[in-house]
Amino acid sequence: MKKIRLISLTLSMIFLLSTLIPLKSFANSVQSVYSYNELLTSSSVLNDGDRVVLENQNSLRKSWLKWDLPSDNIPELTTATVAPGTNATGKYFRIKKLADGKIGFYVVPNGSTYYYFKPSNGDFVAGTKDVVPTDCQFSVVLNGSKSYLITSKKVQGPGGAWISALMYINSNGIISYGPGDAVSYENGIYFKIYRGLQVQVTTTITSKWDSGYSVKLEMKNMTSKAINNWGMEMRVPAGNSINAITDAKIVSVQGTQYIISNPQYVASPQLNNIPANGTITLTFNVNGTYSSDPSVLGIKGDIV
Repeated sequence: MKKIRLISLTLSMIFLLSTLIPLKSFANSVQSVYSYNELLTSSSVLNDGDRVVLENQNSLRKSWLKWDLPSDNIPELTTATVAPGTNATGKYFRIKKLADGKIGFYVVPNGSTYYYFKPSNGDFVAGTKDVVPTDCQFSVVLNGSKSYLITSKKVQGPGGAWISALMYINSNGIISYGPGDAVSYENGIYFKIYRGLQVQVTTTITSKWDSGYSVKLEMKNMTSKAINNWGMEMRVPAGNSINAITDAKIVSVQGTQYIISNPQYVASPQLNNIPANGTITLTFNVNGTYSSDPSVLGIKGDIV
């Protein structure tokens, strides 16, 4: 009888302790962040599978070429107009590099069908991963920071001869074409191409209490290029705020949105950079009741 009472008492104490001591078991939150801040220049190389965004500028405005996905799952091309010096959110293209040096810009909206951008009518044509329809092939000339997209369409040059057309977006946001040797087209005939670098962000809630929680944030560079002097834009849930962060600096705060820079260490410069295929880790505390993990909206840096 004493033995039974002892076992019962022991079980009761274990149950009581389990209600007083919370178990530290928190799930990781993983997200992929693409930063389109590497401007391609004449010294850059376009690689098969690169994620890119295309920007065109004329005297009136700046436009991003992007695609939207209607209910029929067939992408449509649109242009997003923004004020000079600001960013526009849009869906990226991927590059298919062909053996003859030509390039196709494609999207895979539903995870299976490859759609290639057809410049002659601003439409998309279905293809495969390795077969780019002829009308969807571009010759891309990188000249300084200007990228010229040469299409199979023909236009008349100043001398009357029919030559391959350069694509651009006119002042109304409509795709147009012009001869490559016409100086009058220079302001609007070229694109700027920005390549996206993938960073995998993993957040782990390491502890929680009534009025806050601690976060470990890991940034893993998924590419073979280092990101130096990194910075990030991060959002915390409504009602939360960051009150301490290690190995980083809070540059500005607007509501729940934070601009955070590298620590700018002189003695430990390696913490200012995300090495190629490498990872850096930040830790910080958040005031407020936990509802969801903080989310990283973008990562910038010098690509080397």
